[in-house]
Amino acid sequence: MDTPTINHTTIGSFEIKINRDRHFAHIIFEGEINIVEINNAYMALMDHSLFKHNMNVCNDYSNALLMVSVPELQEHASVVAQYAKQRGNTYKLAMVSNETFSSAFLGMYKVRISETNVDTEVFGSTKSALRWLER
Repeated sequence: MDTPTINHTTIGSFEIKINRDRHFAHIIFEGEINIVEINNAYMALMDHSLFKHNMNVCNDYSNALLMVSVPELQEHASVVAQYAKQRGNTYKLAMVSNETFSSAFLGMYKVRISETNVDTEVFGSTKSALRWLER
């Protein structure tokens, strides 16, 4: 695993780890996370020196509290659509949450993103999510 890029914001934080051997990114969120931080993590991934087009990613919210509304979820989907050419749209997105509300919310995001070619799943453990990305 490469040395991670770490980004901190005022409310919470995220850390990006790129696994070059397995060609995926692991974004670990901690604390209270709002839509600004989710968008910042999305942009930071694309700006990472080891980022590759259509790189699989695990958004790990297992140590985070999502402070995101449904309209903000729609806003994030618009950001993703805006950068689809740069980011790609045929990758796998694993989302991890061990909290019921966050899991249900991520399930709504999965439905929203199902309109694209991104293969998306919600997991209750990081281990399961990373295993799925490697298949």
